[in-house]
Amino acid sequence: MEKDKELCELCGQSKATGECVCDLDLGDGATYAPEEHVVSDSVEQMDTDDLTEEEKALLKKIQEKQAQVDPIMEGFANLAGRPSDEQIEAWKKQFGKIFTIGLNDDEFYLFRPLRRLEWRNLMTALAKQQDEMKKKEAIVQRAVVWPKLTPEKTGGLTAGTPDTLYEMILQCSNFLLPQEAMACVRKL
Repeated sequence: MEKDKELCELCGQSKATGECVCDLDLGDGATYAPEEHVVSDSVEQMDTDDLTEEEKALLKKIQEKQAQVDPIMEGFANLAGRPSDEQIEAWKKQFGKIFTIGLNDDEFYLFRPLRRLEWRNLMTALAKQQDEMKKKEAIVQRAVVWPKLTPEKTGGLTAGTPDTLYEMILQCSNFLLPQEAMACVRKL
């Protein structure tokens, strides 16, 4: 189930909403990655008398991380006229993953990654198109699920919006720069 993939494997808490703190960056290159997740309710109610100063500092960082709100997710949640949660779930079932980007307080887009066959077909269909901007706009119109973008609506967007969406769509479709891809590789 796709929804399960958004949950931390260690704790089962949502990574997107900040409920999971398993990979909490503690600064100085250190991260908190417990073998078992401490449920947030018990973290808040935890008796700190028996903790060392180091454990108390770690607990404080965990509590601060849990209290943080993702401004993009909060902005999207409060956006007037946004798609319903049911519609978003339907898109997830149809396309696999759905991403949101908030370019400002009232300009949000939902998009999906492209599949390889779909990419190949788009490249074939756009092969004769000489205008690179039109190629990018066609890809953006294909991958953005909300708001529905037509060529007319795309032409009325802020100048950099189509290019920014294009780059994010490629990134989420796993078109990575070599150094980004290398950061994902580990020797077994």
